[in-house]
Amino acid sequence: MSASSSSVEARRPRRPGAAAARVALALTLLMAAASCHKQAAALPAPTPGAQAAPAERFYDLDGFLVNLANPEGDRYVRTTISLGYTRPAAAAEIKAQVPRIRDAVIDVLGAQTTADLINNRGRDKVKQQILDRLKALLPDAGFDGVYFQLFTFQ
Repeated sequence: MSASSSSVEARRPRRPGAAAARVALALTLLMAAASCHKQAAALPAPTPGAQAAPAERFYDLDGFLVNLANPEGDRYVRTTISLGYTRPAAAAEIKAQVPRIRDAVIDVLGAQTTADLINNRGRDKVKQQILDRLKALLPDAGFDGVYFQLFTFQ
């Protein structure tokens, strides 16, 4: 069976220009690789002794269900929040202070009305208020962001 398969390959007609197309493709790939290498070489070298920005880490809090401060009736917000921080050793400190952190988040959310939370600008303002409270609560934790994973109000 190997003799018949090799004879089939031998009889397959060669396409004119196939070799030239392969050479052109190889040259194009080489030129692209050289271009990438030049761009990488043109990047500034890191300054000796300079420290890279610390990687952000996240601490996920359990969900919140908080009554809003609407004068017209019972409204609430349901959200899940992740806290961004940069100091690696802060995870244990954050975990130990979760009840105080949750209380601060509930205080900030509970002071809001539906009108405060209806658009992105209002939610960003609330994120900043939460972040400010957390930085005051745990100044050494390196908090740098508050992220809503789920956000709905009714």
